[in-house]
Amino acid sequence: MPTLTATGGGVQIQDGSYPATALRAEEQPPAPGMLGAEPWLKWAFRIRDGSPGGVELTTGSSLKFGPQSKARKWAEALLNRKIIDGEKITLEQVLPRDCIAIIRHNDKGFAYVDGLLPAASLARKPEPSDIPF
Repeated sequence: MPTLTATGGGVQIQDGSYPATALRAEEQPPAPGMLGAEPWLKWAFRIRDGSPGGVELTTGSSLKFGPQSKARKWAEALLNRKIIDGEKITLEQVLPRDCIAIIRHNDKGFAYVDGLLPAASLARKPEPSDIPF
């Protein structure tokens, strides 16, 4: 008979910023029984945390695409540019793509992607003005 080991659940990763790849985003149906629920996007990321193969995290966003929406901020980070109002963007244009993922934990202790930065931030070399002497 197998032995079962209790775990805390979820992905074991510290808060912080990590090199990552935004793998996919899939539209999900509204949650059943939730008043005013709307379809949403389930984003999947491969987080390179130093473990073999990294870890996969999923995080949700709405389908809204206004200037302050999570989906638009993430698309802008993945494209490494601002999106112009009226511009049409498909998920195929932005995924898969490397980025830097900001990881946080919710009040139940589960890790999630709180924000994205462009992957170019990884390769940025110091400018002469960055050096204090």
